[in-house]
Amino acid sequence: MGTDTSSWTTVKNNPGLLGEFLWTGADYLGEADGLWPTVGSSSGLMDAVGTVRPIGYAWQSAWGAPHTSPPPTGTTASRVVLKPDHGTVSTDTDDISYAQAAVTDSSGRVVTGSSAPVTFSISGPGVIVAVDSGSQTQESYRGSVRKAYHGFAYALVRATGPGTITVTARADGLTLGTTTLTGTTAPFVPCSGTCD
Repeated sequence: MGTDTSSWTTVKNNPGLLGEFLWTGADYLGEADGLWPTVGSSSGLMDAVGTVRPIGYAWQSAWGAPHTSPPPTGTTASRVVLKPDHGTVSTDTDDISYAQAAVTDSSGRVVTGSSAPVTFSISGPGVIVAVDSGSQTQESYRGSVRKAYHGFAYALVRATGPGTITVTARADGLTLGTTTLTGTTAPFVPCSGTCD
């Protein structure tokens, strides 16, 4: 139990042990143990929005999981790079696009030390449903501003009609980032198999 890597070696080196229970795969809200303004657990292999932590990369190596690599990191923030998880979003209330704002250096390397407040805005037939980051420090999910956590913040976008939705992310002193989504009224179809 837990993310103590020494126990991973114990399990791997003892054929009589079938495995271990890992607490936890992803960070979650709750169990903050009265440590306000902390609002959740930060012991996961991934943070609450799915960014792999260093312990997660170690887990992949130890257990032979499909291996991903951490993104290259930068030191001096110069711009915001905005990228959606998928480019078409529906008016269906079950559909949403996560627009990821990365605070990067001039070469596009994420500045993981950045906690710059990122302000999102929308033009076109869309709406920001919520804002988020992997931080477990209390911040509102409502509105249009979220502090970057390890260089990342997110706007959760839904279409309000068909057409081009432009999402913009700004942070003081940095070049802004924009991305476009296509709004549709088609019903949401859950992902199965390979997804974009």
